[in-house]
Amino acid sequence: MNFADYQKLGEVNWSTLKSMAESPMQYHHDLTHPKKETPAMALGKAVHCAVFEPDDFPRRYLMLPLGIDRRTTKGKDAYAAAQKAAEGRELITTLQYNRCLAIRDAVRSHSKAGIYLEKGTAEQVMVWTDPATGIKCKGRYDFHSDVSPCLLDLKVIRSINRRLFSSACITFGWHGQAAFYRRGWAELHGGVVEPFRFICVKSTEPHDVVVRTLAEDGEFGSSMKLGEQLVDRLLRQLAECRAADKWPGQYPEGEETFDLPRYAFTESDDSQMDLLAAEGESLMEEVI
Repeated sequence: MNFADYQKLGEVNWSTLKSMAESPMQYHHDLTHPKKETPAMALGKAVHCAVFEPDDFPRRYLMLPLGIDRRTTKGKDAYAAAQKAAEGRELITTLQYNRCLAIRDAVRSHSKAGIYLEKGTAEQVMVWTDPATGIKCKGRYDFHSDVSPCLLDLKVIRSINRRLFSSACITFGWHGQAAFYRRGWAELHGGVVEPFRFICVKSTEPHDVVVRTLAEDGEFGSSMKLGEQLVDRLLRQLAECRAADKWPGQYPEGEETFDLPRYAFTESDDSQMDLLAAEGESLMEEVI
């Protein structure tokens, strides 16, 4: 099933469900106002194809000839001719095409990621019913490895620093994504729970790679369990909102008193502030 057909399925996916963590109002808005594909999202699809379906990449994407300026009449005509010659393939720039290949090579030559990708299935759709709430769910995983059975998800990010990636998991709900997809797989495969691994790739050269798995029993507890609890909470909240047909905002009362953060009351520490600012900026970098 291609991505366009997958999007038409009516079941709940993680990309929309995670909006419940902000508010039911945000979830309902995202559900009724689908986001338009951004250039970063389009490039992300190309990167995923190159990494997980390398044989399909040249059949689905074509490098746009150099020197085409679509702001000019001549450039527009040249682009139209290139589209006709593409015969249904998607045109991407030379820089984008080469970047996809570079990330593909970095991942597939990696000592761990490359082994996982030797055999398996890519971009497969799962549809299941959550037993606790009866909510119909869907997911489209990046890759399932048959070499060492696990679900794999690609994250192309500005920094693969461990601490920043851990924080990003909370910010973007990636721990919930892992739990959601593992749950879908288990529901469709007789309760078999597969490991969920992130293939983290630095978005800029030299495209450093690391494979990461959420700890089941870490220093502060089970990170994977936190993801499970997040999924349970959001699905339960969604079921309640559906039943009541009410979609409240993040702050239903509309007024509150707030405190400044603790560090504001301690001795000024410029280095600490710089670190916080840098971390915040890094986490908000565009993610593919």
